[in-house]
Amino acid sequence: MVAILTEQGRVAVAAYMSEQPLHMAWGNGSVAWDTTPVQAGPNETSLVAEVGRLKATAIQYAVPNASGTIDLPEGRFNVSATPTKYLLLTFEFAYNHAIGEDIRELGVFIGTTLATGVPAGTIYLTPDQIDNPGRLVVVERVARFTRQSNTKQKFTYVIEF
Repeated sequence: MVAILTEQGRVAVAAYMSEQPLHMAWGNGSVAWDTTPVQAGPNETSLVAEVGRLKATAIQYAVPNASGTIDLPEGRFNVSATPTKYLLLTFEFAYNHAIGEDIRELGVFIGTTLATGVPAGTIYLTPDQIDNPGRLVVVERVARFTRQSNTKQKFTYVIEF
């Protein structure tokens, strides 16, 4: 028989994750994806061509709710004041992040560490400012979009453990 991860175990994993540095990276990916999209796989460990990454703007717990206020492709959710197995992550990139870059890939990383000399508290990192990228938790390939200086980019994910 195989042991199973209990619901309380899933809540514990979510709680642990919520206490770690979480960053969302975005990258150029491959120009070939514009004509022939390639789905990301579960064995991915990094982005193909990272441009930069942002520390999570907000980390909260969530609960599924058919009439919830948070509407995502995978369903509707509400924020939960108590820990759950669902982590709600928000990343809000600033106007000046990655201007002019074509973005085709996104990923959430845990455990990113800063390179020597990068001031503590720096929330947006370019690849040269990263000592250890950490582990890729979630990866997504998206239709190409070009970063504009007049646009704030906001991403919201719910990760179920």
